[in-house]
Amino acid sequence: MATAPSPDVLVAFGLPTEHELIPLDGGHIHATWRCRGLDTPHDDAVVQRVNEAVFRGPRELMANLDRLEAKLVASGVPTIRWHRTSDDSLLHRDAEARLWRAYRWIDGEVHGSAADLDAVQSISRAFGLFAGALADESLDRYVEVIPSFHDFVARERAWRFAVLRDDANRFLYAQPEVERASRVLERVHELDEYDAWCGLPSRIVHNDAKASNVVRGSDGLLTVIDLDTTMPGPLLADIGELVRTLCRSASEHDDTVASTLQIERFGLVLRGWLEGYGRGLHAIEMAALPIAGIMLTVENALRFLSDYLDGDIYFPVTDHDQNLARFRAQIGHAQALLDGVNDLRRVVAHERARLA
Repeated sequence: MATAPSPDVLVAFGLPTEHELIPLDGGHIHATWRCRGLDTPHDDAVVQRVNEAVFRGPRELMANLDRLEAKLVASGVPTIRWHRTSDDSLLHRDAEARLWRAYRWIDGEVHGSAADLDAVQSISRAFGLFAGALADESLDRYVEVIPSFHDFVARERAWRFAVLRDDANRFLYAQPEVERASRVLERVHELDEYDAWCGLPSRIVHNDAKASNVVRGSDGLLTVIDLDTTMPGPLLADIGELVRTLCRSASEHDDTVASTLQIERFGLVLRGWLEGYGRGLHAIEMAALPIAGIMLTVENALRFLSDYLDGDIYFPVTDHDQNLARFRAQIGHAQALLDGVNDLRRVVAHERARLA
């Protein structure tokens, strides 16, 4: 278990000395605690040890987040409010050289999935509102803290290299999955919208849009959290992630349940996000919109299979086949979306006509 923040870390961020530290599970990257003040519970905070193996430029990362906070607050969009140290820094390095940050606790609920249709639309609207507030932001003001994060061509290339390297000597065991991925990629490359997807412009986008990254506050407001990947990228990546995670009945890691196309949820993702965004898309973005869910689902499947072949070095696992199970769940969902691509196109056309 990760080492909890020391009292010196809490003092550095001006947090209560009388407190309870509660570890928060669920995140893949940072080690996270809730600091609950015993005398001043309204001053609760989230304290995180920054993963410098994933984010190798932590100061650039926090500069992004500082700009985001200012922009979103000025736009009236609920967002994370960062704590600063006495020397006005967003980061603190402790005596053991560990790097920490802290932000105000948001009192509310986080749901791992959207159980009902109203939640699908409201969560999607929250991400659309988030993107709309950042629509005029200059790309030059933000650092791409994880290069090529949603670059499909780069992800496919990395997967092919992982197959060739076979660093963990797992290719023979995973050969059926590798062949399945190859067949799905052939179908992706044949999509009418594929070239448009590869030509999407960069915007400032969240890049990890899913239900577990939204807090429904006690006041009913929805706050988009987990902002580390907010940086230049394709705007449709957020819609694709919402389709990938909200339009599947089972967990995104469950490969025991066959995936079916949930076209009503797809329509609500589009409607909610577009309503929140409140402005038009570029022509090339509109052209690529029907396949956003397909592209992000295949991309994630490739990432899971690549990590398995590399020896499970990125995604945390509890058993040696977990990344294979994740791959199967994602590739099955991708195949269901591919099988229903004409229905996806029809729904996009309907929503486009509704907005005209």
